[in-house]
Amino acid sequence: VRLDLQGAVLLEDYDRAALVAFQEQEWETAELMYDRLLLMATDRPKAYFNLGLVLEKQGQVERATAIMRQIAPADTLGFARAHRWLAERLVADAETFRSEEKLESLRHHYEQVCLRFPRDADAFYNLARYYVAKGVVSKVTEKLIDAARLAPQYHFQLGLWYHRINQNKQAASSFRLADSYYESLVASKPLNYTARLRWASCQTNLGQPREALRILAEG
Repeated sequence: VRLDLQGAVLLEDYDRAALVAFQEQEWETAELMYDRLLLMATDRPKAYFNLGLVLEKQGQVERATAIMRQIAPADTLGFARAHRWLAERLVADAETFRSEEKLESLRHHYEQVCLRFPRDADAFYNLARYYVAKGVVSKVTEKLIDAARLAPQYHFQLGLWYHRINQNKQAASSFRLADSYYESLVASKPLNYTARLRWASCQTNLGQPREALRILAEG
């Protein structure tokens, strides 16, 4: 029992030291502490995840990816934050939407993210992108509605989608909601040019090109 207690104390010491090193951006020290911790306890997915982040910070992306895949498998639910990490890298990979294998991996990882983080609007939006690539119209609409419900900026993408599938009434409704969001954003942050451009685009899609030009001219 005493040995078990000593081991538990040592594990917590390694965990605490690794966290401090991570916060102070001392990546090599953090890596060493997590390596020691995981030699003693292999059932700590959060520690593996943090080690993956540390390796990423040091440019060891291949090893980081291998660790993330270990705790977020491609065929079952794993550590949700690792699923998100892997999914975000797939989105950033230009080859993903041209590869059936990578597309399916993207779907799996974001589905797990949505299960664990049901308010992650980006996850729903990227699932919509998956269904666009697969040509499943109803699922695109469903996931974009989910994303827009959680984050109002996605009403813009929802409006574009409705326009694409010739649901013009729904498109106009979505563009009006996006218009209100971006107008408010520009009012609070006048130098946010991306928001101003989106606001103007909403007006264009609502059939108000002069108003769109006014919005752009003011920026």
